[in-house]
Amino acid sequence: MPSTSDSAPMSQQDQFRIDTAKDANPSVKAETSDLGATLLMGNEQKSHKPAKRLSAAKSVPAQFGRYRIERELGRGGMGAVYLAHDGQLDRKVALKIPFFEEDDDVEIVERLYREARAMATLQHPNLCQVYDVGQFERWHFFTMSYIDGQPLSQRLKASGSLPLFQAVALA
Repeated sequence: MPSTSDSAPMSQQDQFRIDTAKDANPSVKAETSDLGATLLMGNEQKSHKPAKRLSAAKSVPAQFGRYRIERELGRGGMGAVYLAHDGQLDRKVALKIPFFEEDDDVEIVERLYREARAMATLQHPNLCQVYDVGQFERWHFFTMSYIDGQPLSQRLKASGSLPLFQAVALA
């Protein structure tokens, strides 16, 4: 899963996709208007103090509640993403564990849950479906649909630009 740095601005195309999805479900618009797409983009609002970083990311257990972690998919400024198997629903999921713990700023934790609930109501081809949000032991987490494939950044690095029809399909 591609990640962006905390200071990278959201592209106009990404903002358009989020706005389009929010317009499809107006009840979500108010919930997400100040939040942007931090779950998707990995950006943190600059007005919030940074969360304490978990240095114990390596200590995440292989059995994470109902999820069995298979491997790490990526790591960004806001957290780590793992390929996991949901034992209850017998499906693969992307499990994101943000780099903060239960005793971090309540506002940051509430924002994670609020945004996960809002994103779970959105259905759009360019957005991953959010399945679950919660806390297991000391870690907050959320799960979303797992999309097997190569990050776009790797594909572009390997082959250069995409043919127009592929770029339009991804937009």
